[in-house]
Amino acid sequence: MKESEKVEFAQVIAGLAAIFRHEVKQDAVIIYWELFKQYDLEEFKQACSKCMLENKFFPVPADIIQHIPSAQKNNHIGASSKGFRYFRIRLEFAESEV
Repeated sequence: MKESEKVEFAQVIAGLAAIFRHEVKQDAVIIYWELFKQYDLEEFKQACSKCMLENKFFPVPADIIQHIPSAQKNNHIGASSKGFRYFRIRLEFAESEV
């Protein structure tokens, strides 16, 4: 995805949240962005649509990624480590404020 697609990406996440009646915090949207920005927005949207039809609860990244064709062709471990790196940085920052 491109930086210019961040708003549309966030709207897709907001749509998922509305469908599943799930509150999504800004930090979660940022983590999802870090995990999925390497994929095409259209692929991401289609994967989310499949999750809306198949899942009973708000999808975790593993639920979404299993529906992204290019993720199945490539190793998607790199995306996960980027997301976890961001999460670790956020936790360290939060702990330093306490």
